[in-house]
Amino acid sequence: MLQVKEFIEDSIKQMVFSSDNIMYRQPIIAFADAEDPEFDQIKNVTHDNHMLPREWMPGGKTIVSYFIPFTKELVKVNREHEYVAKEWAVAYIETNDLIKQINNALAERLKQFHIDTVWQLPDINFDGEKLMAYWSQRHIAYIAGIGTFGINNMLITDMGCAGRYGSFIIDYKIEPSKKNREEKCLYKRNGSCGICMDMCPVQALTSQGYDRFKCNQRVWEVDEFYNDLAPCDCCGKCLLGPCAIWDKSF
Repeated sequence: MLQVKEFIEDSIKQMVFSSDNIMYRQPIIAFADAEDPEFDQIKNVTHDNHMLPREWMPGGKTIVSYFIPFTKELVKVNREHEYVAKEWAVAYIETNDLIKQINNALAERLKQFHIDTVWQLPDINFDGEKLMAYWSQRHIAYIAGIGTFGINNMLITDMGCAGRYGSFIIDYKIEPSKKNREEKCLYKRNGSCGICMDMCPVQALTSQGYDRFKCNQRVWEVDEFYNDLAPCDCCGKCLLGPCAIWDKSF
């Protein structure tokens, strides 16, 4: 009998580690109930146009969320670069492509077992006026229990926050994962950090909140700077403190 949970986990891990680069560490994979009451609260913490699982896929039963963490070496390259490392921009592009490949491949494989899948592109799923996602990968990952939000507005997991998130919905019931709600942000925990606020080149991060419009202007400046690459609206400087790889010594 097909063990769907293990099949999904093994497929994601296999595709991450068989990719043409070595910029990744062990992915984190979690499962959320499509009827989890936290989904009904998501419009209050994001925006009114954020979609619910049942709106994307009526009859959907489980959300599969996963985090692909970057290596310490890649984080270090971007941390030490005076602007944004080209390696980081390339990683952003290639990981978006990898997420599409993973979701496409699993949609096809699960179809063989009469399991339907719905998923959204990680890089164009966006309200351009509000500068907010219609399907926030980080909030989906939070509900699935992968991590908690830091002062940098990023989700910090047991593997850190430097990396990319993907997700998809299936019409098959899988037991939800245990939610990891340990506070990992050192600033929130005891005020001992705040590197992300210091490193933000446009002061989009402060203890009072996050200015997404300043951040958005910055990432599109990076895209213009690396105009020889595919769209790479990225920066990542706020991801480069101890929470990057969840290593307090970094």
